[in-house]
Amino acid sequence: MDYKYTYEYGGSKKAKVTLTVAAGVLKNLDKIAADIKIRSRSELVENILSQWLDLQAKKNLVRDTRAYYQSLPPQEKQENEKWSKNAARAARNLWEEP
Repeated sequence: MDYKYTYEYGGSKKAKVTLTVAAGVLKNLDKIAADIKIRSRSELVENILSQWLDLQAKKNLVRDTRAYYQSLPPQEKQENEKWSKNAARAARNLWEEP
């Protein structure tokens, strides 16, 4: 599996797009922009899309990680479970107060 879990965005080069949205959506975007002092609709939409892309990348990573661990043979699953329990025990020992 060769997936890219981050998306490239930002920078100074921008592409111009035209969007058609419901009037209510636009009204809500304008209210949000005013509330958080965003300079333009474009900046707000870019921020929203960037956050959405980050969320999708995280969901893909979780999905693929889950699929990987579910595909392991039973013996490896047991070994991973032992390592997980040992790591959790070690972490508790580090965090417990003396």
